[in-house]
Amino acid sequence: MSPKLANAFLAKVANPNPQENRNVRFFDPMCGSGTTALTAYALGFSVVASDLMYPAFTITSAKLHRLSQESIRSMTEVSDAIELSRRKNAYRKWLNWDLWYTPKVLGSLEQICEQIEEVRNRAFFPHLLTAFFQAAWDMSSADRNVIVPTRSQFNRSPPRLRGKQIAGIFRRRVGRMIGAQTALETLGLGRSRPKVRRANALEEGEWPANRFQIIMTSPPYGCGVDYERAFRLQMRFWNRFLPRPERVSQLIGRRGNLSENEQALPFSEHKAKWCKTVRRLDEGRLRMFLQYVADMKTFLGVCSHRLDSGGVLCLVIGNPEIARVKVPLVRIIRKLAEEKGFTSMNDPEPDMIRTRIQNFNLRSATGPINREYVLNFRLG
Repeated sequence: MSPKLANAFLAKVANPNPQENRNVRFFDPMCGSGTTALTAYALGFSVVASDLMYPAFTITSAKLHRLSQESIRSMTEVSDAIELSRRKNAYRKWLNWDLWYTPKVLGSLEQICEQIEEVRNRAFFPHLLTAFFQAAWDMSSADRNVIVPTRSQFNRSPPRLRGKQIAGIFRRRVGRMIGAQTALETLGLGRSRPKVRRANALEEGEWPANRFQIIMTSPPYGCGVDYERAFRLQMRFWNRFLPRPERVSQLIGRRGNLSENEQALPFSEHKAKWCKTVRRLDEGRLRMFLQYVADMKTFLGVCSHRLDSGGVLCLVIGNPEIARVKVPLVRIIRKLAEEKGFTSMNDPEPDMIRTRIQNFNLRSATGPINREYVLNFRLG
């Protein structure tokens, strides 16, 4: 979600004086890179954010948590002290690794990763790891303007870099993280510390204990889209340090771990033209979509339990394509929300996507989506 879109909604319910918003509890249960949570934080709300994917949890922590000057100095010292040996190979390789990196770069990234792991108990660890994630992308052959690791005619071979160049790229990324900290200070943020959690939005037991006045999030709205793939390149280095493995089988919009969910779809949609066409063209993709609908129904149920009476739920949804058939997901989500006791506050507000770059080759069931809709609901 763009900061402008998040601010457009939140400004309507925020007091112009941020001090007056401190008692308004805000939650983004699928926070991604933390843009929405940061916008709410800047407006003075009491913010909690969570995501199931470890990289998203890490990046959001780095984006929302302001460091002390002492921690910033320590992070700089750790970054400056990173040492790279002359070894020209890596210890851990994967299939087709050489499409992305030269042996020298791969080995050097391993070394940086190992040295970052030594400071994982320090306050600046999420910031340092986020800088590493960004540097690992910078040194790869991945296309710069595509949000998943993709190679095209514009980028045919991995960058050939020397040790000093590799260290320099990483330190520049650390410098940008420090610049972001300066921006937080300029905004006057940092008196309260937003809570960032790694949790599954579909499991009510993993939600914070308190209720919220505002829940705002941009959930996945693809069908069979490999969302974990967006971080897979960076996680090749970090997976072995994780306290628990990624729970990909629990992601909304997943390809696998499907159950029979025919009843999840609102009854009025069963005989709709789009549903009949997709069932005829691609039964497997339809099953993925039904699983997605079942998961969103579960999510809306949890939201209804954890919102205060009169609380507001805001979702950003797009209408995807399945087997090149446009699916009215906005309409479906509105019906599911009504089943869970929500009332639409207004007609869906469209937000045009003008500059998002899609994959050069379509690799999922979801084609380019040219607009998103802001759905606002009130409970009760």
